[in-house]
Amino acid sequence: MARIAAFLLAIMLAAPALAQDLRSADTLARPACELHVWPSAGLSVMRAHAHDNFVWSAGDGQRGIVGLVSHSAAASGPNVNDNFTTEHYGPRQNGPLTPSRQIALMQALPLAEMLGLPGYRPVFHTGSMTLADVRKPARLSADGPACHAELLLTDLTYARVYAHGHNLKAFWVLRDFGSDPTLKRRAGLPEEDPLTVPTDETKRTDDAFFADLERAFTSTLQHFGRDLQRKAKP
Repeated sequence: MARIAAFLLAIMLAAPALAQDLRSADTLARPACELHVWPSAGLSVMRAHAHDNFVWSAGDGQRGIVGLVSHSAAASGPNVNDNFTTEHYGPRQNGPLTPSRQIALMQALPLAEMLGLPGYRPVFHTGSMTLADVRKPARLSADGPACHAELLLTDLTYARVYAHGHNLKAFWVLRDFGSDPTLKRRAGLPEEDPLTVPTDETKRTDDAFFADLERAFTSTLQHFGRDLQRKAKP
């Protein structure tokens, strides 16, 4: 009987220390900081047409070859901007670089380290944010520990411009709160990367085009990380 009582007493004395060890292990297992990430709503498309340099003006109705001959013809061009007529299509939910595909590409990268935030645990969100959200002073997600940062991709555009080839343009934003409830640092930078496949659709496959877009997507994020860390240096 005395042995049983001694055994029970030993368990009672060890329980607080065991509970403390479990709490310590749990604390070590959970990262102290999180990086919350939002992809863009999809891939937008912008095209500028070659013939517009000859037909429409840069705004005063007098430039361009046709503008020299007919002011009315030059002034009738739609969406005229710097001698180009542009077509712009908003984010697409299918095709290349959907939000879910953007997340998959970012999950394959050492994202926090690239942004100069080693040790931060990335947390990916399926929605998207806008520039209006970027300007908000408070955290966009209330979940997680006090140490908090946010990465937003507010715009992702495939651009094809006459005589300039084609590229992928991205606007990345980092919002860093540190351990404070108020925003400590905000940095937004436009990045772009040229595509290497031909602009002519008949001279490339869809698979090659999509793969090049994904390569360029990763490259814009790498550019952003390098630019951030370059700006952070004294």
